[in-house]
Amino acid sequence: MSEVLRINFEKSYKLWQACEEDGSVDDKFEYVYFLNGYAYASNRHIVAKVPLGMCTSFMPEDYAKLNNHRIHRTMLKTLCSFNIVQVKEDWNIIDHNGKLLNKEGDPERFVMLSAQRGDNYITVELMQCKEVPDFDAIFKIEGERQPIRSLGIRVKFLGDLCAAMGLSSVKMRFSQFNGKVFVEDVSDEDGPKASGIIMPLRLDPTLPGMEDYE
Repeated sequence: MSEVLRINFEKSYKLWQACEEDGSVDDKFEYVYFLNGYAYASNRHIVAKVPLGMCTSFMPEDYAKLNNHRIHRTMLKTLCSFNIVQVKEDWNIIDHNGKLLNKEGDPERFVMLSAQRGDNYITVELMQCKEVPDFDAIFKIEGERQPIRSLGIRVKFLGDLCAAMGLSSVKMRFSQFNGKVFVEDVSDEDGPKASGIIMPLRLDPTLPGMEDYE
């Protein structure tokens, strides 16, 4: 039996697990963002950054179509159940409600992801990234490094981040001046790699075993 062709987001990268789940539908942290060849996802506690060449099996020319667009986490999860997803790009003159305007309107790029399996058909219109969390600033390392005396990490955060990055083994760097935990791929392969951040938690100094950190 021949292997089924798959052109889609890779199933091993569960980017939606790094998104916020209990916000409003307009919450910017419920989306996965496609920016400059990477997919970003965050729930304010963790941030995942994965090259599109790793987390998708799309053609390279599709990356430019996806750039500066976002998809809701539930739609991404649904699309991963299909084998073949097409990235379609068109230019329409539409207003902010999606209605066609006349020739004097402002042109806006229109990007869709569509898939079909038997009688099941789905089309998802991607939203343009008009308000984007400052991911570059989050990943930037500034200031003088200082030793960390106490640090707390929720196991769920690490598990969700590894699932989003498609990794079972990672390395973590702890000694950052701002307490962020940088999570990275351990492989020695060349090229862009998945990376992530876990935001630090404040530990209660009254907890048992914390006396040495006073």
